Amino acid sequence: MNLPIEYSCPLGKKCVEARDGKIVRCAWLVGLDGKEPSEEKSMHKVTYRCAVAWLPIVAVENSQTNRGQTQEINILNKDITDHNRQMFELAQASVAIRLLKGE
Repeated sequence: MNLPIEYSCPLGKKCVEARDGKIVRCAWLVGLDGKEPSEEKSMHKVTYRCAVAWLPIVAVENSQTNRGQTQEINILNKDITDHNRQMFELAQASVAIRLLKGE
């Protein structure tokens, strides 16, 4: 049996409602555009949800970004280490040549 799922605010409020001739919107109602990182599914328009509901999605995106940055930092670290090793070897060779020449 498939029952429809209805989400409700744990604070007991409505995100948007008309009250006293005004539109009253929750301050936590946030619109994001882009893709959902867990599904790689594009949100073709701005999607509005409660800021608290966005937290898991933003956390996954943040983790993916951090993993990518960590990989790039490791590559950069390896390049710098290799460069430093080459410079040290050149300095050693230069000292050895000077010693052989008697300088």
